[in-house]
Amino acid sequence: MKPDRVDKFLKMLTDLDAPAIFPDLGAAYFGTFVTKYPENFSPDTQYLSDNTVRFFETALANGDEDPCVNATLDLKSLGMDLLCDELNEVDLRDVVVGADYPIELCHSKTDALVDSENVPDAYLLKYELDGLSHSASVPTCQVKMFEGTELNKKATVLRATKSPKASKASKAPKATKAPKASKSRKGLR
Repeated sequence: MKPDRVDKFLKMLTDLDAPAIFPDLGAAYFGTFVTKYPENFSPDTQYLSDNTVRFFETALANGDEDPCVNATLDLKSLGMDLLCDELNEVDLRDVVVGADYPIELCHSKTDALVDSENVPDAYLLKYELDGLSHSASVPTCQVKMFEGTELNKKATVLRATKSPKASKASKAPKATKAPKASKSRKGLR
């Protein structure tokens, strides 16, 4: 990021007063950010550093699909070593290909944010969508991926932890009753 933009984005992304993102598909969450931090959403303001933009533009012009693993580049001198370290850290290709459990992917052919060539192996692509953007493909993929899946929901009861009760004092043993006098015919008159 451009140095003058870091504090503004950090303040926004660590705002503890932001509403939850899930109840309304993020409308209140993003609405709050746009209202409180309009400078972060100004279309005429570039937030990526010129160095970062130049690095990836050069890679695209040279046909370098993954400049962060290009051994001929001195990433440190280009100021890209830390960013590339992070990008490599979150790259899931090896995890997906080497997983010992089934993984199925859903992807739009027209996704402009994540190119379909990023799918590590074609056999993992269960659903390939036509004509949907990155954001529009998310709900469609969710429906397709869970289609026919039965979800079991167990009732969960949350209880507040109660403080332990004081132990009860032991009760005194019950007094033994005197034996009842036997009723005999002699004593009855």
